[in-house]
Amino acid sequence: MGTAAFVGEAYGFPRALWEQVELRSQARYEQVRDFYRTLQIAGWTGAFESETRKSDGRLYTRILVEGRRRQIYVVVVEERQRAGDVAIVLRRGRGEHRQ
Repeated sequence: MGTAAFVGEAYGFPRALWEQVELRSQARYEQVRDFYRTLQIAGWTGAFESETRKSDGRLYTRILVEGRRRQIYVVVVEERQRAGDVAIVLRRGRGEHRQ
């Protein structure tokens, strides 16, 4: 678990403590990206989606939000050509961060 200070504040979400899991896959980037692109969570809406090219691969980001409970879920899929795998980072905001 890590902390992220400002992710989501642009959407009206408070600073949050984040639970984070990082996975690795040997599947093709397109397969992993398409899985998370089409993933639907009941009651959650897609707030942001982007895909960018990097010098060593591609990076896909999707942010899902649930407005009533003010929760946020971030999916990052990163193609790592040098390593020959795909990294998947899943983050979930879990409440307000107090400083």
